[in-house]
Amino acid sequence: MTLNSSNFQPVRAFQLDSNFEASLEVQKNDPLARKIGFELAELYHNSQNNVNSSSFRDDSMLQFSQDGRRILTEFVAHNNPRVLLSQLQSLGLTGASIFGRVISGDFPISQLETLENLNNLNFARPVYTPITNIGATTSQADASMRADIARSSFGVDGRGVTVGVLSDSYNFLGGASRDISTGDLPGTGNPFGNTTPIRVLADEGDSDEGRAMLQLIHDVAPGSSLAFHTAFRGAADFANGIVRLADAGARVIVDDVGYLTEPFFQDGIIAQAADQVFARGVPYFSSAGNSGRDSYESVFRGANITVNNAPYLAQDFDPGSGVDVIQNFRLDPNESILLSFQWDQPHAQTGGRGSANDLDLFVVNSSNNIIAESIDDNLGGDAVEFFFFENPGSTAQTFGLVLAQFLPSGGPTPGFIKYIDFRGGTSDAEYYTNSSTTFGHPNAAGARGVGAAAFFETPAFGVNPPRLESFSSAGGTPILFDRAGNRLATPIDRRQPTIVAPDGTNTTFFGRDIAQDADTFPNFFGTSAAAPHAAAVAALMLEAKPNSTPTEIYNALEQTAINMGTPGFDRDSGFGLIQADAAIQRLIGSTSPTVSVRVSPTSVTENGTPNLVYTFTRTGSTSSALSNVNVSVGGTAIFNNDYTQTGASSFNATTGRVNFAAGLATATVTINPTGDTIVEPNETAILTLATGTGYTVGSPNAATGTITNDDGTTTLPTVNLRVSPTSVPEAGTGVLLYTFSRNGTLTSPLGISFTLGGTATVNTDYNQSGASLSGTNGQVTFAAGQDTAVVVVDPRPDTLSEGNETVSLTLNTGSNYNRGTTSAVTGTITNVVSNQILFDRFNSDLNIFMGDSGAIF
Repeated sequence: MTLNSSNFQPVRAFQLDSNFEASLEVQKNDPLARKIGFELAELYHNSQNNVNSSSFRDDSMLQFSQDGRRILTEFVAHNNPRVLLSQLQSLGLTGASIFGRVISGDFPISQLETLENLNNLNFARPVYTPITNIGATTSQADASMRADIARSSFGVDGRGVTVGVLSDSYNFLGGASRDISTGDLPGTGNPFGNTTPIRVLADEGDSDEGRAMLQLIHDVAPGSSLAFHTAFRGAADFANGIVRLADAGARVIVDDVGYLTEPFFQDGIIAQAADQVFARGVPYFSSAGNSGRDSYESVFRGANITVNNAPYLAQDFDPGSGVDVIQNFRLDPNESILLSFQWDQPHAQTGGRGSANDLDLFVVNSSNNIIAESIDDNLGGDAVEFFFFENPGSTAQTFGLVLAQFLPSGGPTPGFIKYIDFRGGTSDAEYYTNSSTTFGHPNAAGARGVGAAAFFETPAFGVNPPRLESFSSAGGTPILFDRAGNRLATPIDRRQPTIVAPDGTNTTFFGRDIAQDADTFPNFFGTSAAAPHAAAVAALMLEAKPNSTPTEIYNALEQTAINMGTPGFDRDSGFGLIQADAAIQRLIGSTSPTVSVRVSPTSVTENGTPNLVYTFTRTGSTSSALSNVNVSVGGTAIFNNDYTQTGASSFNATTGRVNFAAGLATATVTINPTGDTIVEPNETAILTLATGTGYTVGSPNAATGTITNDDGTTTLPTVNLRVSPTSVPEAGTGVLLYTFSRNGTLTSPLGISFTLGGTATVNTDYNQSGASLSGTNGQVTFAAGQDTAVVVVDPRPDTLSEGNETVSLTLNTGSNYNRGTTSAVTGTITNVVSNQILFDRFNSDLNIFMGDSGAIF
């Protein structure tokens, strides 16, 4: 089959400039488009040709500043995100946030072209407006999940527990002060004595859905303190917001936001942040999603096609003996699809390797002509194509979807592909599989995804078993890769969503009123409303048993939920509708011991006494032994190098086990530092409790001991860098000498890292010695006793008439030295090939230009 786009007019919600053809050729070969994607490249081009960017602002998926001159953008670094952040800020990036390799912030549209030259930038893309999981209609949640009975039976209201919320905004529209005065939110002036103000860590302009979530939590757990952080500033800021809420004292965290480019088959940075706070003892709840089963997934069955003369391997949607590379779907006028299309390759944003192949997405009309496409270059980046398409006609039309691998980019054939449609336009498509739609951080190991059931369709209101909302997202998306991008030997099947909570709760302003209740307050529907109800119940549980671990909270909620589907766990409703009173009873009646750990003293010298003693304590009965309590070993000190240990039943550089003898409530591990004469920074030994059988992890779950250096001053040396001479001819005998110098103690070797840059290319324009290189990352080592190290750049002569070229070295920051030279140090290789020399050579040996060499001028 051959697909063409000779009359290609992209059907998108923004304007194309006629001078910038949105074609396969441009997207795959244009260096700027390959670096920053089609949308940002087109936006820059249109801005330079005086095409009003407001035409883009009609596409609600892009986020512009008020003056239209900046766009919220996400950047993924190759290696050093801090260096990239500094470069981006020098180009005008504002409001930046960084998490792992990912940076987000407002970037000037006029500077987008400069991103092509940033070697440490893997790729950039717009921060697409995230979704909040609001349903079609929308609480009387107290009765539905028996939270009112829990409060009266156990005398709890969440007091002493802070609940952190992430959503779009808190008080952009105004109205928070009114909500406080009516008792719908806590704060100064609350008429019911709940006067602790909401702590707003970061806000953004939007619909104030976050304030509606806070109202729902306050209804169920009115004694809880509340905190808020926006999740609408990109994935990096969202991930940081999770950690900041935990740092601010939140003991329960909940969100209702999803970024559509979060990895399906791997833990992205938001999932990693959720797992971080879970490890710190904070239960994390997230709305499962409102996409029902609007998804297609399949093993990949390749069929060869041609697209604009380029070879592709397309998905054969027909699972039988036939071949069908087009999946037909029908859209009414102005109806749309919004797809996140992903396949079984890792994402660079997670911190490891990126995709090894490149897949594209096309929409064709009945004549098999391409009318829309998503053809970003995925190699080394994220294995995702994000796509919006709308039927622009006045009548319903049938379109075709083509999913295919771009063969010229090479790489393995996909094994598994999947897309989720967040607008539902493909729900009646051919070959639809109605698969899972829970993905990203609601599918994280340390989080709990929350589905939704309307309050009026629960047993408290006469419906038993409860009925799941039709839009509540189903689970079952497998994890295929670890965070470093390595394919797992066995895929991880996480049981998500795990629980269901009510939606349809009254708010003072958010949603719309429904006929199922007698009042006129608006009702808030969707898993966005269900998740805060679950978080509020967790707050009640933590007041009832303050030292409960997230796992204990999760287990009690799941074990006491009302089953809604297949007995036990199912992929639509998890374990069922939560019941607050039963969950608290299960929690406080638990006989499983809780184990915590502390260290005393907290620091010791490496050559002296005493030692670091880590004391593990268990609660409950001590009549029986407790074996194999799992411990993870971390810190900067290295086992059997910087210290030895006694007391653990097993111990190595990363893990250990501790046993409690019968009759004893404590067990100890003693760390004995190994003395040396090396002047070095202080080092840490961190023991962290891990989950296991027969116990739960309590608080504190980790203890950090410090081994203090006692071999003299630990003042870090300062490293400087200079080049001499500053320029040499490429055909001469001179070389550029880059001299690194250090001060301070010279008794030990010292490794220094630097970034290689400039316009000259190593091993093409020059050879180097004295450093080890990996791409643009360099390393030099000062030998013991030496205060200098030298990198030699030896130009390689050629016969090309070209401009002068540069070689720049920039010192990177390090933990064992300070930078004295903070800017790039640059040497120049001057060109010496004159036009006359080229002319004479041309006359004497013409075939160097036109013969077997293949050179063309």
